[in-house]
Amino acid sequence: DEAEKLLGKSEGVHDGGAHDAVLGQFLTFMQEDDSGVMFVFTANNMNKFSPELVDRFEGRFFIDLPEPEEREEIIKIHLRLRSQDVDKYDVSELVKKTAKFSGRNIEDGIEEAMTISFSEDRPLEMRDLIEVFDVLVPTSKTKKDEIEHMRSFVENGTMRKANNEVVRGSKSKKTRLSNLREF
Repeated sequence: DEAEKLLGKSEGVHDGGAHDAVLGQFLTFMQEDDSGVMFVFTANNMNKFSPELVDRFEGRFFIDLPEPEEREEIIKIHLRLRSQDVDKYDVSELVKKTAKFSGRNIEDGIEEAMTISFSEDRPLEMRDLIEVFDVLVPTSKTKKDEIEHMRSFVENGTMRKANNEVVRGSKSKKTRLSNLREF
C-alpha cells in the first residue's frame, strides 16, 4: 500500500545512498528473476516513481470512482456489514446521492449516518443516509486535481482503467474488469 513511500524517487533523501541501492536491487530482481514472484502495489502518486520502475510493471491499473452499479453494490455491502436490512432503504436513491463518491466516501457516510441514529437511540433510517450524503464532500471534489492527473495516465496509455467495461475475445463480449483477475 502506498508504494511511492517505499519505492519513490529519492530526491531529498539523506541516507548515504541506501535508498538508491535498495531500489537498484529491486529493479534488478524484477528484471532478471524468473521464479514466478508477483508484486502488487498500490499508489496514490505516480509522479513519485521513476520511469524505469513504472516500466517494469506489466499491469498498471487505475481504479476510478465507482460507476452507479458499483456504488449500488458498495452501499449494499456496507449496509449488510452493519447488520442492516438492505430492503428497508431506497438503494437507487442512495446511488444517485453518491454520484462522484469514492467507495471510502460511501462507507464513511453510512458509518456517520449510523452514528447519528445510534446517538438518538433509534434504528438507521433513510433520512439519516440522505442527510449525511447531502453534506459529505466527496473525494471527487477534495482530490479533483489528483484524480484528473491519474486519469491522464489512462488516457496516455501508462495505465488501464480497472473498473470499466472492456471488450475481450472474438465474440466481443463485454465483461466487468473489477480487479486483477486478468493475471
